[in-house]
Amino acid sequence: MLGDLVESPEVEVLDPSQVASPTRRKIAEALGAMAEREIYSSATGKKVPYLEYMAQMVWDLITSGQAIFTDGNTIMITESDEWLRLVKFVSSHLDGPVGTMPEMALNLYKVYMGFDPDKV
Repeated sequence: MLGDLVESPEVEVLDPSQVASPTRRKIAEALGAMAEREIYSSATGKKVPYLEYMAQMVWDLITSGQAIFTDGNTIMITESDEWLRLVKFVSSHLDGPVGTMPEMALNLYKVYMGFDPDKV
């Protein structure tokens, strides 16, 4: 679906570094405004803000390896490197760059994979 859209002659794909700063700011503002709107999740049976729902999906992926979209479809993380990249992404957005917490990410990985951190 997305591939069809990108290859469509009506859609121009732009390199973000080539887009003027005011345009990027407008996109960021539009995304921020949308994040505050509520969406009904058939999976949970309630309305929640988009941003809250997205955050819940990220945490579900980290803690259980799967998340449910609002329409009931499920996404799963099956490879440990996918999971570790997500943990690093979340860590960098909670407490700054990943480089400031390498030990935590490694320990989270060990716990997730069932290793005893004291024996590794």
